[in-house]
Amino acid sequence: MNQSIALNILKSGNNVFLTWQAGSGKTYVINQYVSRLWSCGVQVAITASTGIAATHIGGVTIHSWSGIGIKDRLSQYDIELISQKENIYKNITGVSVLIIDEISMLSATTLDMVSQVMQHIRQDYRAFGGVQVIMVGDFFQLPPVNKSWAKDFAFASKSWKLADCAICYLDTQHRQNDDDLTSILNALRTWEVSDDIIWQLTSRIGKTIEHKSPIKLYTHNIDVDRINLTELDVLETDEVDYQMTSVWDPKFVQLLKKGISPYDTLTLKIGAKVIFIKNNPVKWYMNGTTGVVTGYRGKDRYPIVEVSERTNIRVEPDSRNIEDAREIVASVTQIPLKLARAITVHKSQGMTLDVAEIDLSKSFESWQAYVALSRVKSLSGLSLLWLNTRWLEAHPLVLRGDRYFQDQSSVLVQQYDYLTDHDWVWLHRKFVEAIGGHYIADKDRIHVEKSMKAKPPRKSKAKAWDTILKTLDLVKEHKTLEEIATIRELTSTTIISHLLTIKQQHPDTSLSLYRPNASQIKLVKIALKSLSQNPANANAQGQISTKMIYEYCDRKIDYATIKLCLMYI
Repeated sequence: MNQSIALNILKSGNNVFLTWQAGSGKTYVINQYVSRLWSCGVQVAITASTGIAATHIGGVTIHSWSGIGIKDRLSQYDIELISQKENIYKNITGVSVLIIDEISMLSATTLDMVSQVMQHIRQDYRAFGGVQVIMVGDFFQLPPVNKSWAKDFAFASKSWKLADCAICYLDTQHRQNDDDLTSILNALRTWEVSDDIIWQLTSRIGKTIEHKSPIKLYTHNIDVDRINLTELDVLETDEVDYQMTSVWDPKFVQLLKKGISPYDTLTLKIGAKVIFIKNNPVKWYMNGTTGVVTGYRGKDRYPIVEVSERTNIRVEPDSRNIEDAREIVASVTQIPLKLARAITVHKSQGMTLDVAEIDLSKSFESWQAYVALSRVKSLSGLSLLWLNTRWLEAHPLVLRGDRYFQDQSSVLVQQYDYLTDHDWVWLHRKFVEAIGGHYIADKDRIHVEKSMKAKPPRKSKAKAWDTILKTLDLVKEHKTLEEIATIRELTSTTIISHLLTIKQQHPDTSLSLYRPNASQIKLVKIALKSLSQNPANANAQGQISTKMIYEYCDRKIDYATIKLCLMYI
């Protein structure tokens, strides 16, 4: 199935499982669909199975969004408690389309719990409470965390069957540009690993690649750390340390840290091979872009990375966030680089590499060989350090499932083959209007998106003011910031934003209870005065950003406290 047909099926309102061969461009399809829904005023929840996956797509974890948290089972009492949480209730009753990315890492049990909560809150006992659900993922990639061989795959869940998803199997390659490599990857997906396939792979063992220092992929962290630290020690240049900083919920902070780096300190030297671990097309780097540290710049000595002969990038700290109902619940800030002489196969998922040296001698899961081999663009860019052919075999349930998905997708293409563009437009209009949106034709959508900047529809001012009034009532009861956040089941950041509005709209209300200590206010005041002396530091409205104050204060005062200090300056 090509991207155009898949997008039309999504727009028709079907529940969908969107899967693909490696590098088939699922991100493009999802982005296009979300953009269309937002332009039509439709509420979309973008979620993923893990915190790290959520940060990649600008969403939240499905566990956080649905309120199930880390539970492995739900009683009726649990469901009742979850439904009483104001933010969870709003999440589920306000959404029309739910997207769950990296579905391969979500267990059948967890998926069923999400559906149960949504059914209960929406009082609609169709799958996922009757909203359109789009499950995105490839079961040849990372599996659910489960110690048994009989993996608890999402497609075995009751809710999956009840959802009756249309299977959209993308089969057009956009990453690999090599027919031989594409044939190998397809063979792994179908377990048609012939002697010729084995020969092609083994012929790459010890192959020399014409590259200064290709990235090495290993299955275990211990090998990755050993090689990276050894390579760094060899360099006889000054080292610079960059400390990771974090704020908000410690539990989610740990999830973010685990996905980015096991170390709080990033140590770099001139000459160190590095890899970018975040997308930032504005600054000309993507997740998987590699380069070499060539120097440092500025008082903070941010690294300069040469990614090509003509391109040098000054790399500044960047943040990864986990959001819950569009509020940040955890944030980790660090230079978005890792030492990259070696990385784990696990961490390489989602990257596109020009060249790589891969060691699969210690493979312990069937998905590792496929994930590793599908990172590179061509066979000529692959050098195998060793290969454990035993783990070229995919999980039998995944193999059977993938064959079924391909067959169902082919049937779907035939079923919809007779539909004209006019028919697809009618189906899309009917769906959008049925869920309370306002249909906008594609030819007009670009103008709407420009005015919206492709952002999701905001809550009405009346609803926004209503939630602030609830906070105001608690302020009048002299509740502390922490108590208000707990009672309202909102983050402290949200409550602080409420306090700022209350100060403006209700100036007679006493907010002295929330006043930071004098030394903090003084430090923020000094920072604000100093930064204001340079007009370049201010935005278009003449304001100094909280982030700039945070950096000026040497990160000794968190964002929430800075915002509170600004109330009293």
